[in-house]
Order: sequence, then C-alpha cells, then structure tokens
Amino acid sequence: MTLNIYNWTKLQKYFPNIEVTKEQLKEILLKTLLNYSKDMGVGNVISEIDTINIIFTSSREIKRLNKEFRKKDSVTDVLSFTIEQDPLIGEIYICPKYISKKYSFEEILRDILHGFLHLLGYEHKGSFSEASKDNEEMFVKQEDMLQNVLDEINNRVR
Repeated sequence: MTLNIYNWTKLQKYFPNIEVTKEQLKEILLKTLLNYSKDMGVGNVISEIDTINIIFTSSREIKRLNKEFRKKDSVTDVLSFTIEQDPLIGEIYICPKYISKKYSFEEILRDILHGFLHLLGYEHKGSFSEASKDNEEMFVKQEDMLQNVLDEINNRVR
C-alpha cells in the first residue's frame, strides 16, 4: 500500500509548529494502519486499497465536496472517499483552517485516523464526544490508533 500526503504547506500554514516531517508522518501513519489492520483482522479490506491519499484542502473546496457528495452546504473537518477503480484508491480530505479554529495538531491526526476507519467501512452513530469516545466502537478504535500515533511521534522527537 502507498500513502501519499498532498498540500503539506497548507497544513503548515495553520499548524506551523508541527514536530514531525511529512515523511515521518507518512511512515508513522502507514505503520499504524498496517498494524491496526493485522490486529483487528481487517487486513483483507486494507489489501484491496492500493493507495491512500491524504489531501489538505481549503475551506471552500471541502465545502464544495461536502455539498456535492453529502448534500450538506457547510465546511467540515474531514471527508473520506473510496474511488472505485482498479486499483482501489482511498482519499481523505482534511481542512486545516477549520480544525485550527478550535483544536491543536492532535485533531488533525484524529481526523486522518477517522478517515482511515471510514475507508475500512466503519460508521458511527453520532458525533465524537467524551462519552462516545469510550462507548462507540469506531471512536474507541480511533482513539486507540491516535494514542499509538502520538506515542510514535513523541518517541521520535525526544
């Protein structure tokens, strides 16, 4: 599987103090995704996806995508799509500007992992909250993966 990150400078504009490089983040995310898929027995789904693209995008572009594909005329933090072609491609769109208004870089990581889980077929019933992060399967997995990613980042920057 290949993992690509696009528009890194757009991320850096809103989160200028990122402690990892683009290449380090790609390596950490790919390792986490592959380890997670093995541990949870979802390797078959992952093996079908040849490439995952993480695309940092503007508020205007994510709003356009949200309106076109979800019929919601608003800016959002993350959208994920599976592109049905051979080979299968997954795309995760992240809006750093939207996220930066309320959250730290950790939320970018959380949203990337959230997008990964959607590509794997997971869905959630409600919004992410303190209560749901401990009770809803998708959010429990998301937070477990996030902790692994944060541990990896912390080990590299020390």
